[in-house]
Amino acid sequence: MIVKRKWLIIGSIVLSLAVAGTLCLVLPKSWRSSSLILVEDQKIPESIVKTMVVGGSVEERLVSIQQQIMSRSLLSKIIEEQKLYQEEVKRDGVEAVIEEMRKNVKVDMVGTTNRGVKSVTAFTISYAHENPMTAMKVTAKLTSQFIEENIKVREQSVEGTAEFIEQELR
Repeated sequence: MIVKRKWLIIGSIVLSLAVAGTLCLVLPKSWRSSSLILVEDQKIPESIVKTMVVGGSVEERLVSIQQQIMSRSLLSKIIEEQKLYQEEVKRDGVEAVIEEMRKNVKVDMVGTTNRGVKSVTAFTISYAHENPMTAMKVTAKLTSQFIEENIKVREQSVEGTAEFIEQELR
């Protein structure tokens, strides 16, 4: 049967290779750089010291910080610093470029399920671009901004709690 249809098989293979080669040449190349950030619980057991950081679960805090990271001001700052989408900014304007950048940025939560309860143990921040070095630099910038925003939120919460305790002591 194979010998009888050898030209059909060979033709299918050649056609498949030609289509694959053409797609490799025609489609835009895209590199995705990603950072994995682990979420750790507090080191001191909660039975000894109650947590001073309030404001919801890890998932809620991550969503809040993600919205801050995807803000227009931060993304436009990164676009200017990295000189991204220069032709598109001239052609379509800054707002369209920021929306395009938001599509290229992904934040995925990595969780585990323990006894029916899903918890976030890590999350990834990734960015896709045609230049691998640019993808890496933008991902590093987004990751550092994400970490800085989390630290700010936690510091504000701790300062507010400390201030409350100080007032209660007075």
